Amino acid sequence: MENIDSNFDTVFNEISSLDVLAPTVKPTIKPLRNRSEINFDSIEDFVLKSSEELINAGLDSIGEIRDLIVQGQNPDEIESLASLINSTTGAIEILNKNVLLKKKNESAKELKTIDIENRKDTNISNTTVNNTNVLVASRDEIFKRFLNDNTTEQIEIDSNEQITDIES
Repeated sequence: MENIDSNFDTVFNEISSLDVLAPTVKPTIKPLRNRSEINFDSIEDFVLKSSEELINAGLDSIGEIRDLIVQGQNPDEIESLASLINSTTGAIEILNKNVLLKKKNESAKELKTIDIENRKDTNISNTTVNNTNVLVASRDEIFKRFLNDNTTEQIEIDSNEQITDIES
């Protein structure tokens, strides 16, 4: 029995001395960035910079610990890695939605500007048309003018179907 214990201790010591089985991770600690006051005018820049830092930190962390966690087969560590991947992906999606929304707003502004310019051009072209052929009158005035107009021509039709003009 003592022989088995001494063999076990020898094997255990040999395995413990091997560094190949236990890869080490050298953590890189980045200094905290300078905190500045956040005001309404600079909030967009703050959100973009913070999102960039968060996404980069998440991607760096995933890259550093992915192989170690998968090799270790610890379910809690694997779940933590999956959660980190999920949150980093969510941050990227939110940032992408903000970019798309900003582009959509810019496009809507451009279309509205073009629409307003087209309306102005249409109004200008409608007002510059020569409107000298327009007659504004009531129905009765128009009939009186037709009846009192002395420049009408009288046309006489013969039985021979010849048309002759008769001046009044």
